[in-house]
Amino acid sequence: MPITRERIIVTRRKAKPFMRRPLSILQSCILFWISTCLFSAAGAAQSIIVQVLNGKTGKGIGNAKVQISLGDDAHRQTLELTTNAQGEIQFEANRSSTFQVHQVGFATCGEQPIGSQARDYPVDKILKTGLVTANECGRLIQEPRRGRLVFFVRHASWGERLKQ
Repeated sequence: MPITRERIIVTRRKAKPFMRRPLSILQSCILFWISTCLFSAAGAAQSIIVQVLNGKTGKGIGNAKVQISLGDDAHRQTLELTTNAQGEIQFEANRSSTFQVHQVGFATCGEQPIGSQARDYPVDKILKTGLVTANECGRLIQEPRRGRLVFFVRHASWGERLKQ
């Protein structure tokens, strides 16, 4: 059978898919590597939720200003956040081992006296099991939930606000 131009083109067309296969395998490997790097970086992020609750009623305090201090005294970073309608704020711990919560216009329900040094909350414990602060304002009891700090407060008196 004589070789014609049509037969050569057909042969070349059949050979191209075999040439594409190694490139698609290489592309798949590269995409897998990139996605693995992205997801491992996202998994390393330490997202924490602080829920500010009224110690007497158990309702979330919405639109409250809360300051979060990350890191140690030498390298302190302060975030000023506002709670949502459920009294929640969310932030990234960014490799900090502890953080502090400073509420504006509210007093804690037995966690720390007004004007005293703020308590350090351990990031690893909150990420593993969660943490609930003391509540001497009412009988409300909350269960700790992973990645969440439940922070009980009450409205501060004028004298307490001056000490903040």
